[in-house]
Amino acid sequence: MWDLKKKLWASLSSLLSDLTELSQLKRDQMTDDKKCKIMQFGIEERKRELLEQELTINMEKLRVEAAQKCLNIEKERLKFKVYLLHERVQLLKEGYHEIKLIVHSL
Repeated sequence: MWDLKKKLWASLSSLLSDLTELSQLKRDQMTDDKKCKIMQFGIEERKRELLEQELTINMEKLRVEAAQKCLNIEKERLKFKVYLLHERVQLLKEGYHEIKLIVHSL
């Protein structure tokens, strides 16, 4: 009978030990899950920041491209104005004084 109680007590003790270990494993898992969620949140936040930076860069790129097109148009307009002025000077040199070109309206 004493051996049976001893075995029962040993089994109960082993079961309590296993339960304690299982409980600790559960706490560790919950801690790891929390750390993982915090890291995942950090990654998502960083991803959002990078997407915002990419959007800002793309918007700036479009702004620069539009400004470049405007400058190219202005450059071509000025080149045409210089051409007309040059032609007018040539005509004046050749004696065509009555020809009037309206260059300033361009």
